[in-house]
Amino acid sequence: MISGTITGRSKVISLFIQCMLLVKVTSVKDANNFLNVLNENSRGDFENIFELVNACNDELCSLLLEVVFSRGDHENEFIGLRSNVHSNIESIENISKEKFGFLNLGLKKIKDYNEIKDYPISFEEICSQKSFENCSVEEVEKTISFLEDEKWIIKTKEGIIEGPRAYVELLINEQFNTK
Repeated sequence: MISGTITGRSKVISLFIQCMLLVKVTSVKDANNFLNVLNENSRGDFENIFELVNACNDELCSLLLEVVFSRGDHENEFIGLRSNVHSNIESIENISKEKFGFLNLGLKKIKDYNEIKDYPISFEEICSQKSFENCSVEEVEKTISFLEDEKWIIKTKEGIIEGPRAYVELLINEQFNTK
């Protein structure tokens, strides 16, 4: 990637690393979906997520970072970015499974990926979240505006998209102008 010639593969690697730097952790399913979109738009030709992760880790090793796989509380598969200062990983098969914590856009801390919705969340549902129970509607609206300005959420007419999916959609929109 650093050699100067930008290929479809190097563009996919770069965009995937950008995504992982933003989200830190996402589901393997979401990562696969993102890979498919990147392959279509950038001619990356990666066979699967494991091949892409190995290519990303080749680029990240000099930065003491790595993309790893993990299993959550309810056997959900995650993919995340972490420091590799104390690890000596040679291949994807040797990666130990670790539990990752999520910070769900500053709205609340969660442990269970099932709590991140794969569909837009209504304003009423956001207001009902425990972290907003003592807030006025104005305070919630102010928080939502801040998160939207910071590009941590996407506001649509159907509701609000939060979590890793929002980052992925923002990256796709910025790179491929599919707004």
